[in-house]
Amino acid sequence: MASSDRQRERQQQRVRQAERLLGEVLRATESQRLANSVWLTWPLAKTVLSAIAWFLTDKIVHPSGYSLLSLCVVKAFRRYEQRRLQLGTADDIRVLVAFLTGAFEALPAVIEVQVRDGIHDWDPLQGQPLGEWLEVHPNASFELVEPQGEAADRSPEALRLLWLGQLLPADDLGAISSHLSSICSGNPSER
Repeated sequence: MASSDRQRERQQQRVRQAERLLGEVLRATESQRLANSVWLTWPLAKTVLSAIAWFLTDKIVHPSGYSLLSLCVVKAFRRYEQRRLQLGTADDIRVLVAFLTGAFEALPAVIEVQVRDGIHDWDPLQGQPLGEWLEVHPNASFELVEPQGEAADRSPEALRLLWLGQLLPADDLGAISSHLSSICSGNPSER
């Protein structure tokens, strides 16, 4: 098998793992039915949550006791439903913007978690997705910490923008570029 075939197979395996993780969270949060409806109208919503699932995995626990991934999922669907009801339609781009705002709302909490395997630390700002990092470091430990270094110097808005750029395909990012400030600020615009 050629190197590119192995890489393609590895990428497909990671996509399946991310979708499996997302599926487990959707079932646990009782969001599967709504998710299926959202995916039909906004396939980008599934792409985003799958990317967040692989970026976070279900291993990072928020101080609330829920996984950070679960919070991202719940907040995304809550914002989606509120905006859909407000507008009376799911087809308006503002509904997708609300979904993305919710999906990224809790994500900055990841800088409050240190993931370490011996001398190796996972870097949520510059490193690979945690799902990929854990393939190489399966015995990693997780600990709540005060944000340090570059992560501590960035605002939640700047962190959300960084991760939007890392997790979304360039074409999709371009399609929502006029809404980035709304998504990153946590306040979907009224326009």
